[in-house]
Amino acid sequence: MHLRPLALPARTLLFSALLLFFPAAAPAAAPVPAPVSAAPAEATLSGELTLGVMVIESANNLNPKGSSATLDSLDEAAGTESSVLPMVLPEVAYSTGGSEPIRWYLNSRPPIEEAGRYALVSGVVLPRPGLATVDLALFAVPFAEVWENPYLLGAPRRETDRWLWGGAVALKELFDSPFSLTLAWAADEVDRDGIGRLYPELDRQGKVYSLSLGYRIASGPRLAITPRLHVSRGDYQGEANSSWRVRGELTGRYLLSAAVLLPTLSYSYSRYDGDHPLFADERREHGYGANLVVSYPRLCAVDQLALRAIVGYRLGVGNIDFFETESLLAGVGLAWSF
Repeated sequence: MHLRPLALPARTLLFSALLLFFPAAAPAAAPVPAPVSAAPAEATLSGELTLGVMVIESANNLNPKGSSATLDSLDEAAGTESSVLPMVLPEVAYSTGGSEPIRWYLNSRPPIEEAGRYALVSGVVLPRPGLATVDLALFAVPFAEVWENPYLLGAPRRETDRWLWGGAVALKELFDSPFSLTLAWAADEVDRDGIGRLYPELDRQGKVYSLSLGYRIASGPRLAITPRLHVSRGDYQGEANSSWRVRGELTGRYLLSAAVLLPTLSYSYSRYDGDHPLFADERREHGYGANLVVSYPRLCAVDQLALRAIVGYRLGVGNIDFFETESLLAGVGLAWSF
């Protein structure tokens, strides 16, 4: 979609992988006998809408959708909460055509790992032959909520809005190589930060900076494998909430005769700057994740219709039990493309 708890709502978990890339338009050859350049591609508008349902089992003391409103103790991880949610994933792209077409897009794949697995993303892709394909994007995470005071005992905790938004610059196929680089920035704000007012070390207002490197080590009509390394800095006003995180990820794509498999494996390590005032210790956390998306194109022999299914698991463990997390989800949906 982690495993430093980000306190995003459960409906944002893991479903960005369900959206497939749009095929590029092929330029037509010029109808003259002498060798000439291919004719410029025409402007195109394409899109896809995925509708379905997902079932989520989540345990996360910082997430209102992953924990009970009432806490009995600060010495244990959250109990599991279950939910059934609708899945609505739109995607639209417009290409200007020409010999070096510019493409505008709107989708739900956030360019920064700290934004979770779902965001509203709008960007433009600019081809720069010999240098890179440049992707400029803005994004915002909708409907995010956190606890006003996640450590409150003896009374129900209250929810409050969380605002996470930012931008990213990605350089893909850098210098005509399989290498890619992404720089991203996000502002992170909590509407009513009750715990930040009580303990300045836990203030949740701040910014996140991220650097991602990827290298495609296998690519072909049937198989693609891409390892990625993410390094991020959470720079918050509260020292105990500021951290460094390193995350490794291995993604793949394998084409079968009747389906496309999209597996992902990940591991992360997070270390926070200062001791947590309620636990008298510095947080250190390990995160493990695995998910598999299966896509069946041409469902019922209809070119525009596809069946999508996903299953995913995440586990976060650390030196403080309160922050340990776990989530399991499964979902299925129908995708219609145009």
